[in-house]
Amino acid sequence: MKEIARLNYLHYGDALEWLDSDQLPSSGCIKKNEFLTVNAYGDAPNEFLRTVVTTYGGSRSNRMDLAQLASDLTHTRNMRRVFSTLGCRGFSYSFVTDIAGFPYRLRKKVNLRVALVAPRDLFYPPCVRAYLPRHSANHYFYYEAPAIAFCLGMATRKAWYIFVMQSDLTRRVPACVKDHFRGWRKVLLTNIIRFAVHSVDHVYLCMENHVLEGCHRDYPAPREPPKLWKSIYSGTACDFQMDTINLKRAINIQLYDRHPPVYARTMYCLHLNGESHKYC
Repeated sequence: MKEIARLNYLHYGDALEWLDSDQLPSSGCIKKNEFLTVNAYGDAPNEFLRTVVTTYGGSRSNRMDLAQLASDLTHTRNMRRVFSTLGCRGFSYSFVTDIAGFPYRLRKKVNLRVALVAPRDLFYPPCVRAYLPRHSANHYFYYEAPAIAFCLGMATRKAWYIFVMQSDLTRRVPACVKDHFRGWRKVLLTNIIRFAVHSVDHVYLCMENHVLEGCHRDYPAPREPPKLWKSIYSGTACDFQMDTINLKRAINIQLYDRHPPVYARTMYCLHLNGESHKYC
């Protein structure tokens, strides 16, 4: 497993309006209680500010690195504009590659294995932070924490093929958790684009009907793709203005070892051409 990108997104209520990264000392550490006292407006610190500060770097730590805090605040403000462009609220995440440990054995050619994960030292609102350790119905876990979302596919020298994009953390969970991670598919694909643009010129995405054909034999597959799957695949293709392409040769999109092949000839295609800045 390798961490490619990391975002500690400190946007919570109006906490950012109370914090000015330009006025923070360039170095040094400070106790969290002392920081709240110094930066309080009126008799008591803003409740959103208090939550961000007390959980910053993990709730068990009582000190903050001011240089790191200033960096995280700057990154948060920059990413708030990116999330706004993507049409989602945004959330903290670490983007990791070469993930392993799935409940089913995957084919060796399924070598594109990436995920958005939720390390404990990143910021999440109290209801989300409290729920994460209790969520057990997940395909992939990162140090006992459920992955926010993951992608499985195939990477070649010429292109990347996405067979499956999925988030177990947005199904059958409290509304506050589902709402917090809404837009995960856009965030996941944006990070894939950032990663892929240095290696290939095209990223392909499966259609939901082919995903349905490739379901694991133990999964009670529906007769037709659910509405959610259409949103994940057709909806994502529409959001990123992907073209519908007929491949010269059909490719096997089967994920699982010792399962019959599932061939797809038509896929959605995103032409990168070194222009990842359109989406990042």
